[in-house]
Amino acid sequence: MKKYFLLFLIFIYPLCNYAQFFVWTGNGGDQNWFNAANWDLNDVPDAGSTATISGNFTVEILSNAAFASIIDLEGGATLIIENDVTLSQAIFTDPTTHINWNAGVFEGGIFNENIMTIETISSKELKNGFIVNLNTINIIDSGTIDLSESTIDNEEGATIFIDSTGGLTEETGEAILNNYGLISISSEDPHSFYMIYDMHNYGRIHVGENQTFLFLVGSQNFTNYPNAVLEGDGTFDITANFVNDGIIKPGGDAVGTLDFVNNFSMSELSSLAIDIEGTAPGTFDVLNIFGAPNLDGSIAVQTTLTENDLGAQFPTVFAQLGINNCNFPSNINTIVGQQHYIFSVHCNPNDVTLELVDTFLGNETETFQSNWTLFPNPSRETIAVHIPENTRLEDVQLILYNELGQQLQTYSITTLQSELNISSLSQGVYFLKIENEGINYSVKRLIKI
Repeated sequence: MKKYFLLFLIFIYPLCNYAQFFVWTGNGGDQNWFNAANWDLNDVPDAGSTATISGNFTVEILSNAAFASIIDLEGGATLIIENDVTLSQAIFTDPTTHINWNAGVFEGGIFNENIMTIETISSKELKNGFIVNLNTINIIDSGTIDLSESTIDNEEGATIFIDSTGGLTEETGEAILNNYGLISISSEDPHSFYMIYDMHNYGRIHVGENQTFLFLVGSQNFTNYPNAVLEGDGTFDITANFVNDGIIKPGGDAVGTLDFVNNFSMSELSSLAIDIEGTAPGTFDVLNIFGAPNLDGSIAVQTTLTENDLGAQFPTVFAQLGINNCNFPSNINTIVGQQHYIFSVHCNPNDVTLELVDTFLGNETETFQSNWTLFPNPSRETIAVHIPENTRLEDVQLILYNELGQQLQTYSITTLQSELNISSLSQGVYFLKIENEGINYSVKRLIKI
């Protein structure tokens, strides 16, 4: 028994001696990390230490390089970093703490649960490290931040807000930013911000008016994944390898004009989201492409147009060097509230123009409120149409449209259950609109196989 106790002392005592736990007391009367009197052990944390700063203390790492294993920030504490910091593990925070990174090489990890601010033009490098942002990172007048063998994860619901000229650039090794939240550049002053690393966008990237995001260098990759969004009123300048399977949204949440320079394409998985508030220039979204793009995928329209706007045309995409390939659908069917809209899509040599060809009210009354049915759907030969009981049948019609919004046929309905022969139709997607006494009600999609 004595032998095992001695072995315990031999192996455990050095570890206990090495892994010291420091708690900030502030008894030294200043904010200096290196003032031993500010720590409960009357010493300064070293590479094997866990340092805890709790309460409304502000601590500065300024005069020398700091070392620790873990830094715990709690209860409103603020850590100001103006020199090198090397951690074998990470900084852990809570939703009340602040980190200000103003200068130095940071090696290790950061789990940011509240506010992290990166500012001043002094040299900064994230080396062999990572940042997991769970709340907000503000990059303000910060210049260039070097990334060496490092990863930044901007989690869902988190924001990286940029008001700075400069960039995040890969220095040595591989640098990666995974965005699941929002990255936004916005300012009263024009800024150009470089993004030289592998960008994986699963969330939103917003570029404000007079702002530019530059995703540069052909050896880097920029992937906009399905349902991820690139939006705003500024410019994306892309020379990195660009794969776009996501959503392009000029203006963001309002009408605007979005520019893409150099590399741009839309895959069959991607979508162009267009807002149309009126017929005059400036009342609908515009996408400017300074290149010769391949355009594929879908177009989604939000609009407040009326029947008075039938025939209006909206040039929404411009390609300064011509459109290399345009495979957008030939028409768009969209429903806003109870209003139905059909747009034709015109792929021209240098632009894509939308034309409003039909609009009608789908009045979801208690009689119809989507209770009429088609079965089977898809179908090859015939479909059965069921209309709710208590429907007045004096003037009920079904109108068949193709994908271009062209009216193909009208069926008069005289019974609550009718059968339509669709065997002569080509395979594809069609739309059936139901009318009762001249009033447009709802539309259903019909698939002919």
